[in-house]
Amino acid sequence: MISRRTFAIGMPLGAVTANRLRAEGPDGKWVGEAPGPQGPMPFELELKADGDTLTGTVSAGPACPCPISHERGSC
Repeated sequence: MISRRTFAIGMPLGAVTANRLRAEGPDGKWVGEAPGPQGPMPFELELKADGDTLTGTVSAGPACPCPISHERGSC
């Protein structure tokens, strides 16, 4: 099950970075903000692409880094 925090972070990321990811690839460190109840909430992503698999971590506010993984066609 996806938490509200994960959904709130993931939606802006997908909308803002889609064209850049196509042009340059996702590898590296990404920073951004997601709307929150007390104002913008900063987050960081560290991503690594390997073929059809994307792995990395996401950190938001005081939360420790959480691992993420996605394989093409798994949504």
